[in-house]
Amino acid sequence: MKFSKLILVGALGAAGVLGNGVALAADTAAITVSAAVLGTCKFVAPKTGALAFGNLDPSVGGNVNGTATNPSFWCTKGASYTISDDFGVNEAVAGVAPRRMKHATLAEYIPYTFTYTATGTGAGPGTPATLNLAGQVLGTDYANVSAGNYGDTVTLSITP
Repeated sequence: MKFSKLILVGALGAAGVLGNGVALAADTAAITVSAAVLGTCKFVAPKTGALAFGNLDPSVGGNVNGTATNPSFWCTKGASYTISDDFGVNEAVAGVAPRRMKHATLAEYIPYTFTYTATGTGAGPGTPATLNLAGQVLGTDYANVSAGNYGDTVTLSITP
C-alpha cells in the first residue's frame, strides 16, 4: 500500500496539483468590431449630359423644349442626396436666373430654363439613377437675336 501511495503522490506532484500552489483559470475578453459606411454620391462615366434646343427659327416662333441626354449617378443606399448647379458660365448675376446661352462670337444671349429633380435617396452603386434634365427656350427670347451658334456649360454637383 505504501508503494501505491508513493506512486499516487508522485503522479499528482508531476501533474502540478500538489505543492506548487498554482491555480489555473480561464478568462474572456470582449472585442468591439466597428466600421462606418460613408454616404457617397458619384456621377457614372462618362459624367456628361446635354440639353439641345436644335435649330431655333424666329419665323416659326413658339417655345422650344430641349432634347436631353441625361447623366446617371448613384448614391450610397439610404443616403439622402442633393443635386445643385452653377447656373452656367453665362449667367448675368452669379447664382441668379436666368440661365443664358451666349452667341459664339457676339455678346448676345438667349435665356433658357433648366430643370431637374434635385433631391432623393440613393439605392447603392448597383442601382444607378438617371438625372432627367428638361429645359425650354421661349419664342420671344430668340425672336430678335443674331443668327449663329449659342451655347452654355452648366456644372452639376451632387452631395450626400
